[in-house]
Amino acid sequence: MTFDYCLKIVRPKSRYTILSFLLVSLALLAYCARQQHELDNIREDLQYGSHPPPSATRLRRKLQVFNQLGNYLDPKSTASREQATHINTRVSYVTSFWAKVKGEKADPHRREVEAALLANIHNPHFDQVVVFLDREDNAETCFEFHQAMSDLSRQVFSMTAEESNELLSIKVKCVDVQTGQPTYYQMFKNALSDVVTGDVVVLANADMAFDDSMSLARFLNPEVLVVLGTNGFSNKMTANIKYIYEEVMGNHHGGGYHGSEADRCA
Repeated sequence: MTFDYCLKIVRPKSRYTILSFLLVSLALLAYCARQQHELDNIREDLQYGSHPPPSATRLRRKLQVFNQLGNYLDPKSTASREQATHINTRVSYVTSFWAKVKGEKADPHRREVEAALLANIHNPHFDQVVVFLDREDNAETCFEFHQAMSDLSRQVFSMTAEESNELLSIKVKCVDVQTGQPTYYQMFKNALSDVVTGDVVVLANADMAFDDSMSLARFLNPEVLVVLGTNGFSNKMTANIKYIYEEVMGNHHGGGYHGSEADRCA
């Protein structure tokens, strides 16, 4: 069907006004253009077989696939709007840590956990760090925990007491709990508690240190649960995190765990 054929079927008569004739003609032109476009696509498929050029039809199909994949990300996070859309998305890191019993001998693994916590507190991609401090009656409280992290901040980053205390007061929320070592169920309840203010919540063990890849967390869909597996302690850590471990633990960072590269999710 061609444009000429479409136009020939319309014959203005005396009872049609010029305006009516123009409107009908435009409608038929639009219809014929659509039909011609579909015929062109069919000819293209017949001509190129299984290796057609990237026509508009195929590009639309690709966009549909990308839209389906986008269900795992925030639907609003398109390339042109991602900065404006997600600049206000808050990311909270939630974990559990056992309180130090007063007079107890220092545990090497505890020092490793403190290094990881320090790295996450100073990670700019976390807006909030929530620590549920599992403690006994004679153990240190959140006050002592804040003080210990403030001391480490001054040691590692050469911060003043005022600077480290201000950072902790703004970013870190410590919650005293006496329910014993938390179960997975309890940790999920902690992540949903009112003290957690993030739109996206990262729930992990306290000995997990995150690098700049955490910037991608802002683009996750808050309605989707994402589970990531890890390899345990790794010597492939980024330079800034390695620096923190070395400053906190000296040359013995890893406490014997650094030799393990086995995938714990295998």
